[in-house]
Amino acid sequence: PSYGLTDEEMFKMLQSSLQNATYGREKRLLIEAKLAAEHLLAVVNTALKNEADLLNTQEYNEIFNAQSQLREALSTDDKNIIDHFLKDLENKTQEFAQRRIDQSLSRALKGKDIKKLSEVIRD
Repeated sequence: PSYGLTDEEMFKMLQSSLQNATYGREKRLLIEAKLAAEHLLAVVNTALKNEADLLNTQEYNEIFNAQSQLREALSTDDKNIIDHFLKDLENKTQEFAQRRIDQSLSRALKGKDIKKLSEVIRD
C-alpha cells in the first residue's frame, strides 16, 4: 500500500532511509576504530611503563612515534587513517609483546620442576 504517497515520494523516502543507514554504519565503524585505537594506546602505554627495559632505544623510539601518529589520527574522523596507524602500532609492538610473554613465562617457571609441571598439564 502506498498510503497516498506518489511513487516519487516513496522513492525519496527509501533513498533517504538507505542514506541514513549507510551514514549510521560508517559512524559505527569509525567509533569502533577509535575505541580499538584508544585501547591499544592504553595497553602499549602500560607495557612501556612496566617493561620498557625489554626494548632498545631505536625500538622504543619507533613505538613512541607510532603512538604519537595514532593519537594524531584519532583527532580526525577518517577511519582509514586511524586503521592505518593502528596497524602500524600493532606491527611495531608485536616483537615487544612476544618478549613480554617470554619474560612472564620465564618468571612463572623459574625454580619449577619441569617434570612436575608436565604431569599437571597432562592431568
